[in-house]
Amino acid sequence: MESLERYHAEFARVPELVASYESIRKSASAVDVKKLPKREGSTFHADLRRGWIQGINLLDRMPVWVPHEIVHYATAGEFGEDRYFQTSSTGLAAGNSYSEAVLHGMCEAIERDCSTLWRLRNPAVQQLSRIDLASVSDPRCLTLIEKLKAAGLGVAAWETTTEIGVASFVCRIAEPESSGPSPYEFTDAAGCHPSKEVALARAILEAAQGRATAISGARDDLFDDYYEPVGRALAEKLHNDLLSGQCFRSFQHTPSFDGDIIESDVSYVLGKLAAAGIQDVVAVCLTRSDFRIPVVRIIIPELEDGELNDCYSPRGRAIRAYRGRS
Repeated sequence: MESLERYHAEFARVPELVASYESIRKSASAVDVKKLPKREGSTFHADLRRGWIQGINLLDRMPVWVPHEIVHYATAGEFGEDRYFQTSSTGLAAGNSYSEAVLHGMCEAIERDCSTLWRLRNPAVQQLSRIDLASVSDPRCLTLIEKLKAAGLGVAAWETTTEIGVASFVCRIAEPESSGPSPYEFTDAAGCHPSKEVALARAILEAAQGRATAISGARDDLFDDYYEPVGRALAEKLHNDLLSGQCFRSFQHTPSFDGDIIESDVSYVLGKLAAAGIQDVVAVCLTRSDFRIPVVRIIIPELEDGELNDCYSPRGRAIRAYRGRS
């Protein structure tokens, strides 16, 4: 499904409109570009003509124009010198149905926001959100945790849910202490979903997937420095912190919602975003007639995206989190 998502975004439909931001705002609705993630050091020119593509704001069902640059997943060179917006795969989602793709995309956008804000906090503050895995009662999550432990791996999880109120977690797994310093000593991953059980399972599975990918060497964006082993002293400290660190939060206290149908989950997440003051949740349909597999790009301009990205530039929510006020 990830391969399908990337393919659809790499070959997204051409811009439906070429105009300056200044002119398009006079006659139509367009997202506020000041809220979109920008590349560090870039300058936006409102009077410069650029490509636009139309999506639907899922909060009011009205059409809205968004820069083609943030919908199309491409390399920097394809946009010329005025490439302003940060390129990522956030919100790019496929599903068995349109609603499933929309839910997936919204959850990923929220997940990236939650993880970004959490990672920007002081480590001592982060630790206060560590989940007591003994408080987890979901059979699926327990099975996953036990499989990791049976393989000799350490596992820990932190709740990263923000004021939006959609369950989100970061999971970390560590190599066996007896294995010696390893290039993939620790693997972090995140998961988000209205159902806290699904969110935690996603975080655990994503961490396991990341570890397997690192071992296989299958990704072409993991360069040599990624495989440099950490020092023994540091590894031992990290292992000790992971295996014996104090847990402060119960899984039972995480907010959760489990709708009978996908559309109920979509409505729940949209309601949470609206209640948190989010004004735009834009869905751009990327479904192709030759595949007929639902694919969308979800754009939520106000949410943070990617403190680990080299070209990441913090915005309002990240700045407040860094200062400890959000």
